[in-house]
Amino acid sequence: ATGLLTSIRSKGVELLAGPLRPDFWRAPNDNDRGSDMMKRLGLWRDAHRFLTVRSFRNETPARGVVRLVLQADLASVNSRYDIVYTIYGTGDLVVEASLDPGDTKLPDLPRFGMQARLVAGHERLAWYGPGPEESYADRHDRPVGVYQTTVTDNYFPYSQPQETGNKVDVRWAPIPDASGAGLLAAGLPLLSVNALHHSAEDMDQAGHHHEMTPRAETFLNLDGRQMGLGGDDSWG
Repeated sequence: ATGLLTSIRSKGVELLAGPLRPDFWRAPNDNDRGSDMMKRLGLWRDAHRFLTVRSFRNETPARGVVRLVLQADLASVNSRYDIVYTIYGTGDLVVEASLDPGDTKLPDLPRFGMQARLVAGHERLAWYGPGPEESYADRHDRPVGVYQTTVTDNYFPYSQPQETGNKVDVRWAPIPDASGAGLLAAGLPLLSVNALHHSAEDMDQAGHHHEMTPRAETFLNLDGRQMGLGGDDSWG
């Protein structure tokens, strides 16, 4: 009905508390607010809510391989959005998402990626990429290595709630629970990864940190790209 991945189970245990869905928005940072991001780019904030299925089919391109092909529309931005899921007998899942803008006058994308909500207990985050600090398209001149943190500590309390915790140029990133079970996200070849106990909507709507209660679930973002932190400045 939705064309979205709604369940991943490992040894009978459910990992997803919410579907793997398109995501085009981020919680505005100080520069975004100063450059009136909501007015300029706000069309993308809820674009994922207007996903309607055009067609859905399954294929078996090889033994032990199943391919599911979603062709959909994003009505609010008059665009096509397609996802190809390729599932291997090994348990590997390759997800390829593509956007075909129907209007050349659409505003810039804050991010192009997908988000899933993991069930409570996925508190560890490790990644192979620049670190150990957060990194963005215009803030990633750090040594590449294997780093780890907790999802709780991945949130940095800036002057007020805003985008934080992202990792760019990630080769792979496991997000396990206390037993070590969970998901391993891998870039083909690279992706951006973020994991927080707050959604973008939480951070977007709160004026102060004390107005947000950390959620038990983990919001996992897997992006092809997110715009830089200072590309649109708040002073010029």
